[in-house]
This record gives sequence, C-alpha cells and structure tokens, in this order.
Amino acid sequence: PTGKVRVAARRGEPVPAGWLEDAAGAPVTDPAAFDRGEAFLRWLGGSARTGVHKGFGLGIAVELLAAVVSGAAVGPAPAALEGDGRPHGSDDDIGFFLLAIAPQVLRPDADIADTTRSLFGALTDCPPVRDGEPVRYPGWWEAELAAERRREGIPLPPHLYEELTGLGLLGGRR
Repeated sequence: PTGKVRVAARRGEPVPAGWLEDAAGAPVTDPAAFDRGEAFLRWLGGSARTGVHKGFGLGIAVELLAAVVSGAAVGPAPAALEGDGRPHGSDDDIGFFLLAIAPQVLRPDADIADTTRSLFGALTDCPPVRDGEPVRYPGWWEAELAAERRREGIPLPPHLYEELTGLGLLGGRR
C-alpha cells in the first residue's frame, strides 16, 4: 500500500487508521509521515488480537520472494536508514517474483472452474455485517473499478496531469 499512502500524501488527504503506525505502535493518519520516517506500514492483520502473526508470516514470505530472491531492496533493512531516521530508498528499487502453477495437472479445468464459482458464490451470498454493504472478496472492487475506467476513462488530479505533462515535455513529447 505504499503507493496508496503516497497518493494520499500528494492529495493532502489522511490515510485510514490502521495503515500506518509510529515507533510506539500508535496509529498515524498523516501519509507524509511515512516518507519522513515517522510512520511505518502495519503488518497485514493489524494487531495480535486480529491475526498480525499471520500477516507477519505472509509479509516475510512476500519479502523473501519479491526482494531477497529478486535482489531488490529489502524492506526493514537497517542500512536503508542513514542517521537521520528517514528512509533513503527509491521507488524504483522494487522486486518482482512470478510463480506459475499449472492447476490442470492436479484437476480438470472444468472442476476447478466449478469449485471456484462455488467458493466465491458462497462468499458473496453471506449475509453482510452492515445492511447495504454486500460481502465481497479481495479484487472485487478493483475489478469493478477497472471496468468503470475502461468505460469512462481514468480521471487524473490536476497536479498529476501537470506532473505527467512535465515529464513528457522533458522527453520532447507532448
């Protein structure tokens, strides 16, 4: 979510409580505090009561695959902080890891499709916690937004439009 944190900082908007915390574990909603080194991303799962240990394990697995294996910058590296307590990495020092699985080796495609539809149908058929807020699974809202963007285009905030235009002018393009 570092991208979402930085978008919020550019817009001058707070991030939801629970995304960032300070060194003492207190919630931080100022996204600019992240780049100042005053706030840190919380592990997936949030707190000990809400399953942080699972998110911690998942976070370590992702770090191993996307940073250690690929040779990219490792997130909590002490060398990333140089004296002033602020991060000095760059946004382009990111890793990439791809895992390809051939599920049809394990089961026929039709069986996988049927079971998948059944699983996601069971999820979306659950009664919502709050009326009017249907149960959705990860990726649902993103898919809905992608379909909307294909239909209606991608809105750009004026500051981002100016930034992109400026980059195009530097490259000799408009």
